Amino acid sequence: MINDPNTLTYLLVLTFGILFFVSLLLGIVSQIKPSFFVWFKLPNNRFHLLIIFICMAFIFNGLVYLFMPAGYP
Repeated sequence: MINDPNTLTYLLVLTFGILFFVSLLLGIVSQIKPSFFVWFKLPNNRFHLLIIFICMAFIFNGLVYLFMPAGYP
């Protein structure tokens, strides 16, 4: 268990930041090979996949800024 609030904040910002870039990467992959995502029960339409992953990226980016303390570089 993490007791230091600075470490917890850093880990939250890092985790959601990584998820932000992963969702952007999945958005790019969805434009190249959309049939890959049918295995995960997602739509086969490239535009719908792009919208899904862009929305996920915005949500993760919002969570990064939510947990980022004031004055964080």
